[in-house]
Amino acid sequence: MEANNKCPLLAFSFLLISLALTSNTASILADARNLLETTVPDLPGPDELSSVPETEVLPNLPSLPEIEIPTLPINLPLPTIPTIPLPQIPELPFPKFTTTIPTELPSVPNSP
Repeated sequence: MEANNKCPLLAFSFLLISLALTSNTASILADARNLLETTVPDLPGPDELSSVPETEVLPNLPSLPEIEIPTLPINLPLPTIPTIPLPQIPELPFPKFTTTIPTELPSVPNSP
């Protein structure tokens, strides 16, 4: 019964530790370590953890049953992109010039 009360605190302390490791916040890491030590006082330190089997570190945690998840094909409809009609611009008549462009410049007398 006592182990069931410690499980949420233990999970919360591991959550705080992972948060501290990702955000590099030393105070969160220290608070999580203190919470973890008060929750599970006989938990070995990080140096001792590699030599201790996993069953001795967390002996009171129940193992989760393996759940077989059925795989079903998921057929999602392809998204349709709505087409927006472009505005129709009426065709403007091409202007017709009636005057001709002179090929030579008119001679202008030099003024004194």
